[in-house]
Order: sequence, then structure tokens, then C-alpha cells
Amino acid sequence: MASEAKKTLREIRAYNWAETMMLRHGLINWKLKFDNADRRGGRAHFGLIKFISISRKMVNAISTVSWPEIKNVILHEIAHGVAGVQHGHDASWKAVAKSIGCTADRCHTLQFGTAKYVLKCGCTAWRKPRKPKKYLSGTYRCRTCKQPIRVYEVGVDGTLEQLMAIEKK
Repeated sequence: MASEAKKTLREIRAYNWAETMMLRHGLINWKLKFDNADRRGGRAHFGLIKFISISRKMVNAISTVSWPEIKNVILHEIAHGVAGVQHGHDASWKAVAKSIGCTADRCHTLQFGTAKYVLKCGCTAWRKPRKPKKYLSGTYRCRTCKQPIRVYEVGVDGTLEQLMAIEKK
């Protein structure tokens, strides 16, 4: 494990388990690291140096993210490495994911980031850490429900205050 900052026990456990699973599933020349992602749980990188990166914030979100959920995210990224970059989340990737014990879900619903903004339409809501300026124009609509996407700022008490659309000049 790289000597970055001091690791929590959960990070050490996740790292050791992920390394073992990577070797078990043939990702011999792949590296493993942690990142500070707020929304995604992990990522498989297919560059010159191949690596799997796991969100430190997700691993340490003890009150909202369970150990089985962390293992599933790790297996999800390992499945990307095994299936290959060309498969994304297609049927081949899904078959690999299920064969190694992953749920093969494309997205997670884990809450571990510190979102300052929420985007809402008629059918769902998304959390964003940075101000999503393009949605402030008021012209974007949800592809599913066709309702306008509105931007809300999250207050310190958790309340949402709608930000007004920017006037076009």
C-alpha cells in the first residue's frame, strides 16, 4: 500500500481484500489506490498504467455504507478490468460481474459525499458537490419525466433553497 496519509482500519481492510480479489481474478499487473471521489464508489482505469481506484470517502462512511456494499463496489471495478474497456456495462461485463460475486448493478445509491447542491425534476434528484451552472439557465429537462431540472442549494440544516435561473442577456 502506498505511503500516503495514515490509513483507517476500514481502508486497510478494503485495500487488502481488493488486492486479494484482483489477484484471484487475474488482474496481476493492475495497481490499486484510493481517491477522494464524492459520488462514484470506484473506477477502473485502462491507461498505460492500469489501476482500480476506490473512494476513500465511501470506504470511511461507516454510518451509511456497509462492508458488503464496499465489497460490491470493488467487485464492480474488478469486473471492468476482467471484461475489458470495450465492454462498459454491457451484457459481457454483466456476466463477468455476476460470475465473480458482484450484483452487476450499473449505479449505486450510496450516500457518502458532501453535496452542496441538489438537482430535482419530477421523478428523481441528484446531488452535486459543485454549483451546476449549466442547469441554472432553466432550459434543461429530464429525459424521463420531461419536467424542468431545478437547482437547490443545501443549507447547513439540510433544507433546500431553490436557486433562480440565470437571465440570458
